Amino acid sequence: MVWEGLYFVNTGYAQAARQYLLALDGLGVEVTAKPVDGPTGRADGSLPDRQRVEHLCCRQPRLSELRVHHVMPPAFSLEKDACANVGYTVFETDRLPRGWVPRCNMMDEVWVPSSFCVDRFAAAGVNNAKLHVIPHGVAVERYRPDVSGLRIDGARGYIFLSIFYWSKRKGWDVLLRAYLAEFRGSDDVSLVIRAQGLDHAELTELLSSARPSGKGPTVVVLPFSVPDSVLPSLYAAADAFVVPARGEGWGMPYSEAMAAGLPTIATNWGGHLDFMDHENAYLVEVEAMTPIDEWMQRVTGAEPDHLWAEPSIDHLRQLMRELYENPEAGRAKGRAARESLVRGFTWRHAALKICERAEALGEFHAIG
Repeated sequence: MVWEGLYFVNTGYAQAARQYLLALDGLGVEVTAKPVDGPTGRADGSLPDRQRVEHLCCRQPRLSELRVHHVMPPAFSLEKDACANVGYTVFETDRLPRGWVPRCNMMDEVWVPSSFCVDRFAAAGVNNAKLHVIPHGVAVERYRPDVSGLRIDGARGYIFLSIFYWSKRKGWDVLLRAYLAEFRGSDDVSLVIRAQGLDHAELTELLSSARPSGKGPTVVVLPFSVPDSVLPSLYAAADAFVVPARGEGWGMPYSEAMAAGLPTIATNWGGHLDFMDHENAYLVEVEAMTPIDEWMQRVTGAEPDHLWAEPSIDHLRQLMRELYENPEAGRAKGRAARESLVRGFTWRHAALKICERAEALGEFHAIG
C-alpha cells in the first residue's frame, strides 16, 4: 500500500497520515509513505516517530499496490498501475466546495473519518457507494490520566485547557466570551490556550472589549512552540478540555483529551459525535447555522453559502460553571470518555478497518 500525503508539517492532515502509516506498519502491513511535502520541506525535527516515517518513505512499492491519496480533493490523482485509487479527505461545513465533487467521483473510493462527512459528501453529489468511514484514532498509550502534569506558569485553580488552530471555525471567540462572562477574578480558575497561528491583535481586542477594566479570571496563552512531545503532560495539567468549534470533520484534540481522562466540552454538531455523546462528554447546544467566514472560503475554496454551527455562549457558560463547581462529576465523565476510546477508537482499530477496505479493493494483507 502506498499512502500519499503530508507528513512533515504540523497539521491535522499530516498528523493523521503519520498515525495511519505507523499503525499499518505496526500491523505488519507493507506500506510506503509518499510525502507530498518532501522529505524535509518545512520539517519539524520534534515530530514524534520522525525516523520511522522517514524509513517508510524509502520502501519501494510494487506497481499494483493500492494508492491512498490523503490530500484535499483538488490534489487527487490516479495511478494507472495501482489496483485501486482511494481519496482520503475531510470537510467541516454543511456541504462541499462544488469543485470537490467531480474529483471525489473519479476515485475508486473516498474515505472520510466520520459519518458526518459521509452525509455531507453524499448530499453534495459524491457517489454514496464510494464513501466509507475510516475513523481517526488516538494513541491511548501516550495520552493517559497517569502522566505527570506540566507546570504552567500563571495558571491557578481549576484549569480549562484549549488547544486549536486560531481560526473562527474553532470558536475561540465563543470560548473567551463565555469564560470571561461566567467567571470573575476572584474565582480560582484559569483558561489555558495553546493556539497555532495565534493572532495577538485579535486576542488583545477581544480581551479588552470583554473586560474593559482589565480585571477578570485568569487567561494564560502558551506559545505554540510548546512541542508536541509534552502534549500528554499539558493535558495532564488540566482539569477539563474545551473547544466550542463551529465545525469539525473529526476533532483529534478532543480524542486526545478524552484519552487523557479529561471531561471534554465540544459543540453538539460535527464529526466528533461519532465518538462523543452525552454519556462521555459535555455537548454545547447549537443556537443557529450561520455562514462561514472569508478565511474558510479562501483556504478551502468553499462558497459563501456554506453554513456551520453557532454554539450557544450561554450554554457553554453553564457547562463550564458545572464542571468548576462539581469537579468529581467531571472526572467520572472523563473516565468514561477514556474507556470508550480504548474500546473502539485507537489507531490500531483504524488500521484494521483500512486493511478490510484494502482487501475489498484487491490488496491482501497478512496481519502480523
